[in-house]
Amino acid sequence: MNWGNPYPACKGEWLRGNLHTHSGEGLAPEEIFAAYERLGYDFVSLTDHRKVNLARPPRSSRLLTLPGMEWNSPWGDHMGLISFDVAMLKSCAAARDPDVVLNRVASRSVLTILNHPNWQEPPHYSREVLGARIGRAHGIEIYNGLIDVLAGTALATEKWDYLLSRGMPAWGFATDDAHTAPHVGQAWVMAHVSERSARALFRALCRGSFYCSTGVRFRCVRRCGTRVEAIAENGEEIWAIGDWGRRLRQVRGDRIVFDFRESATSYIRFTAFGPGAQMGWTQPFYRSAGEGSSRRTSPS
Repeated sequence: MNWGNPYPACKGEWLRGNLHTHSGEGLAPEEIFAAYERLGYDFVSLTDHRKVNLARPPRSSRLLTLPGMEWNSPWGDHMGLISFDVAMLKSCAAARDPDVVLNRVASRSVLTILNHPNWQEPPHYSREVLGARIGRAHGIEIYNGLIDVLAGTALATEKWDYLLSRGMPAWGFATDDAHTAPHVGQAWVMAHVSERSARALFRALCRGSFYCSTGVRFRCVRRCGTRVEAIAENGEEIWAIGDWGRRLRQVRGDRIVFDFRESATSYIRFTAFGPGAQMGWTQPFYRSAGEGSSRRTSPS
């Protein structure tokens, strides 16, 4: 895992998708696939509560699918689990304790996401609980579109920065958490893949080769030595964020460059602002690739 640069320079393409989608609560699987395809999405994962739904789009569809589910406990813990190991997912569905699930998937090919940490009713993840669990998960939802119409806030980047600043690297994910039609298309991830396949997509997500968005489109995210750069096609302002969520640079425009020699911060990530309330978030770049090496490795 290269914590210094999750966006290695290579040929490929960007795929847009949603990793948190529910069926049977207002939308049938075929309606979900059709809705996302109309919006130009490339992939989707059905993540029903404690249930693996293996429904697929019609053969004429261009959508890729990733098997998954949302695990939850009686106390409110919610985790997204995505894997081609369907037997493992089904075994996790029967578990009642979050630590049992996290220990079971930590060394397996399961993309694990701690969901909507700023959902307040029932209360979800405190910073301390996130810190205790992130070593066995890949990341957290930094934006969950559903929570803005529930009790809480969709945006959870303050908890992300807490983890990153404590030396606990975590990927940030943005999702719809779609239950009904109005939830579709609020937030997504853009993954950079070497080929258009579900396996290549899964590998890219696990290694952090993606950015998150509610509308901002990054044309370029790269690193050369100590310099990190991002270009957002429709960006109107971009911030460089460092330790403890500090804004280290603010640029009005669509391009930002930050040099690690300018600050003692351990990591840099970019937040871009576009028209209206649109936003976009890159993954963090750590000062050196060895930082955060205690975190779980990427599944193969």
